[in-house]
Amino acid sequence: MLSALELLPAPFAWAYIRAGKVSLIELGGYVKTIKGYKVPAFQMAEYPLTNAQYRLFVDSGGYETEKYWTPAGWQTRIQENWTQPLYWNDEKWNGANYPVVGVSWYEAIAYCRWLSNMTGEGITLPTEQAWQYVAEGDEGCEYPWGNGWDSAKCNHNVGGNPIGKTTPVRQY
Repeated sequence: MLSALELLPAPFAWAYIRAGKVSLIELGGYVKTIKGYKVPAFQMAEYPLTNAQYRLFVDSGGYETEKYWTPAGWQTRIQENWTQPLYWNDEKWNGANYPVVGVSWYEAIAYCRWLSNMTGEGITLPTEQAWQYVAEGDEGCEYPWGNGWDSAKCNHNVGGNPIGKTTPVRQY
């Protein structure tokens, strides 16, 4: 059995995230509270999942294999007739080393279950707390790179960014 590092086409790497703490704003009716969470150490993919990496799931019958899907996800897949991500055949979004787009939460879970099955590794989506911790770091930064906006550090739609589409996952 191959590991995810061996199975998935480049670029793929795990980033080790040390344990830490994060605060999230929780809404309870009209009341906002800030709640602190401890986040255990974990690993997260260093880059967004690419179309080439997701293609392995599509080509191996991931959309036809019920065991990878939650019951609600399988029902939605059938009702919506999903056989691939929404923009899979759109040239604007489907470069091999570009991030896969048009994937629902159900499809993302099915992919993680498929990859776990293929590798024997327990691969899941990050929790809300883990995702927020990675995004803001120990210092609680506004952006992953710090507190000031830097348009050179991401593909964005602020101030008329001319790119207008996704970019290779290693670009930023």
